[in-house]
Amino acid sequence: MTEYQKTFHVKASPDELFDALTTLPGLSGWWTRATGSGETGGELRFFFAQPEPCVMNVDEASRPRSVRWTVTECDFLPDWVGTRPTFTITATDGGAELHFRHHGLTEELDCIDMCTRGWDHFLGSLRQYAEVGEGMPRGSVPTASTADLSPVPIVNRLPVIGVTPLPARDADDEQVAESADGSATDGSDGATYGGTDESTAGTDQ
Repeated sequence: MTEYQKTFHVKASPDELFDALTTLPGLSGWWTRATGSGETGGELRFFFAQPEPCVMNVDEASRPRSVRWTVTECDFLPDWVGTRPTFTITATDGGAELHFRHHGLTEELDCIDMCTRGWDHFLGSLRQYAEVGEGMPRGSVPTASTADLSPVPIVNRLPVIGVTPLPARDADDEQVAESADGSATDGSDGATYGGTDESTAGTDQ
């Protein structure tokens, strides 16, 4: 059975990467607003566009090598309930290697396409956050410090959990206008966009 997983190098120490996965400022800095506790036995609540959060139990948070969650509540994405996102950190020369696996997130689930694109984006955001202290969490737009840090090719304008996807555009026809607050907008519909996408997912048969 194929489950979503990805391994990549991060130019940050294992402790810095661990903090990004276990502290509320860290989690909010690369994924979405979070409350609760990231310590072993704690409970994390992640807020997206819907009023009710996605709730995860922290099964393990062992500095600096392992973080394991189990999704216990997620009304807007019931496919996730019972699945287990895990992060395994290994020290390397010049940084750390992160292996992420979302146990139970398989091709049989209705959300697999959306969730794959979502994790591709947010794992890239996690790497950026750990390396430079600024990620691309939900609702953010590119800035000067993150625009050139895309770890892999950008794939269209990806939909992510809680975010409405933008229509595809030809590169030659794309026109970007500046909104009143200086963020990038699509000139046709005024929707703010941004994000990076890692395009490969591992398999486990």
